[in-house]
Amino acid sequence: MVPNTNRSENEEPVVALATTKGDEAFNEAVDANIGEGGITVDDFPRLKLPAKGDTNWMISGAAGPLLVPSIDGVILYQRSTRAYWELEPDAPGGGKKPPNCTSTNGAVGIGNPGGVCIGDDRKNPKCPFARYGSAKGGTAPGQACKEVTQLIFLRDGNMLPEIIGLPPTSVKPTRQYLVMLTGQKKPYFTVGTKIAIVEKKSAGNMPYSVAVLTRSRLLEGSELTNARDLHAFVTPQIKGMAADTDTAAEASGAGE
Repeated sequence: MVPNTNRSENEEPVVALATTKGDEAFNEAVDANIGEGGITVDDFPRLKLPAKGDTNWMISGAAGPLLVPSIDGVILYQRSTRAYWELEPDAPGGGKKPPNCTSTNGAVGIGNPGGVCIGDDRKNPKCPFARYGSAKGGTAPGQACKEVTQLIFLRDGNMLPEIIGLPPTSVKPTRQYLVMLTGQKKPYFTVGTKIAIVEKKSAGNMPYSVAVLTRSRLLEGSELTNARDLHAFVTPQIKGMAADTDTAAEASGAGE
């Protein structure tokens, strides 16, 4: 993690990320390409889970986009976000309108209806729109309030993390992976994670893509130290980011 020394004492701390402290080449690139503003989490590129049963990630390569079956790296931060539209984006007259209610932590919503999303029982959320079977006015099995898992993911070999928005159909398997790590006493930022994609089909026989997370290795030495530093850096910044409404809106259109 490399501090940006070109800011005033009153400015928000802005840090250029690197897997090695004091990387002169990286600092030179930041100074030349970005300038005094430095790099913030809003600058991180996005990785999108494919739809309709596709099982390859599209990543940026040196010669252009590449299709790969899985990605490997470290989760630097994860959070749950939510978005609710009274008139869903894919409904007649819906369109690209701001959601009526959002949550940046998956627990408390801001807007209409606002308030507690889940409470103490995930199987019986306090908010009726977070309950399964509430989608599309109660005519679809999903949740009217779409839950998205956001990952700040540093792929192996990259200097900057990427933001991955996992749609509702990938929320449960991702949570199961995190629960597994908890049972092993391993915070997610202390292990390597592989994210593959599998195809599944809905009750209506429509294909959709699901992320599958597995532990690839334990981090050690300087790699573990860097991962802890990067986690500490992104945590306060991510908490200030808006909810992932783009992934939630796409999930609404897919009937999730």
